[in-house]
Amino acid sequence: MSSWAEEIVNGIFEGGVNTTTLVLLNSILLLLFLPIFVLLYLTLKAGFAYVHVIVFLLLAVGLLVSINWFVYELGLKKGEPDQKNDALTQSDDSHAKSN
Repeated sequence: MSSWAEEIVNGIFEGGVNTTTLVLLNSILLLLFLPIFVLLYLTLKAGFAYVHVIVFLLLAVGLLVSINWFVYELGLKKGEPDQKNDALTQSDDSHAKSN
């Protein structure tokens, strides 16, 4: 049985994104929110919120959402069939058979 580190390293040489890599990436991005929320709490406790802290929080949320959307939309996650490519292949096969 291979460890998660081996799965990540082996995933470099294969197409798509394996589940272990995606979980690790999401965990790291979620840990990014910890210092941002601490900084936001401290600035709000002082009676004001710096605009750059709020913008940084929005950028972190956008990064997390966009990476997961990109992996989901392109079907890069291993173990999930790419439905768009399957539909195109089937229509190409049926078109070739009719000619």
